[in-house]
Amino acid sequence: MFDDFRLKVFEAVAEERSFTRAARTLGVSQSAVSQSVAELERQLGVQLFHRDRTSVRLTAEGQAFSRYARNILHWYGAAREAFAPGIHSPERGIRVLASPDLVSSVVPEIFAPAFSGDRPYPVVNITSGRLASEGSSDRNTEYDICISSGLADGSIRWGKGECAGVSPLCVIARPSDRNAYSGVFSLSGVKDRGLALWTGWQNDEGTDEASVVGLDNIHKVVFRSDSPESVIGAVLSSDGLLGAVPLYCVYKKLADRTLSRLPVMFPSGNIAVYVQASDSFSTTRIYKATVERLSSLLAVTQ
Repeated sequence: MFDDFRLKVFEAVAEERSFTRAARTLGVSQSAVSQSVAELERQLGVQLFHRDRTSVRLTAEGQAFSRYARNILHWYGAAREAFAPGIHSPERGIRVLASPDLVSSVVPEIFAPAFSGDRPYPVVNITSGRLASEGSSDRNTEYDICISSGLADGSIRWGKGECAGVSPLCVIARPSDRNAYSGVFSLSGVKDRGLALWTGWQNDEGTDEASVVGLDNIHKVVFRSDSPESVIGAVLSSDGLLGAVPLYCVYKKLADRTLSRLPVMFPSGNIAVYVQASDSFSTTRIYKATVERLSSLLAVTQ
């Protein structure tokens, strides 16, 4: 196992490009820096730095190792925060508010590291609900982190919330549907087909459906629900019904062919996922790791 201090020394030398400046930054002797780097190189069996009289720079192996070192230091810090007594201790847990579509899809995956391993980890307490929009954020303060979805058109503002990524609204059908073929077309091209529409993108004031499915397609909407599971269930129960849900809700079902996706384009069809954290939690490595995992997962569902 790599020593935390040696990794910090390695990162300092890589950033400062000098053993002397790295020692000054870390508040240790230059010999301690040199010994730490030498021990790392011995453990790895490679040379991490090119050294000459005027400069120190990473070798190709050093550049590759730097990525691992940053990740290791990140998770060392996250582990210390996770097990330290105080506001985010295992006894207190992490309080999460997430919209229903995310609770049933991506939230279990982004917190997966909390559910594995032999050591205790802060309990993740997940509540299903909507993130309050700007101007009505009292509810948000009850939680360490709030995760919610909305149209990626700027119509919803979430105060201090940040956008972790976007995922398209997609049209789904049973695999036996003959219209599930390649080639992009508009929803109006799917004649005489009812549409089960997920409405979780609506804010407190609602959002005009025509902006999402198009004015010509309003008559096709025969089923509405803010629950993606309800839309999916309705589609699986009928060969003649199409469904419109965020891709992050169904990408696994598409992969195992439980559902098929029709290449339909929506007038306004990207769903953005917003994250907002309390002041104390937003500075933790656990929060940063959570946002990174969420962004990576959403990037897959493009």
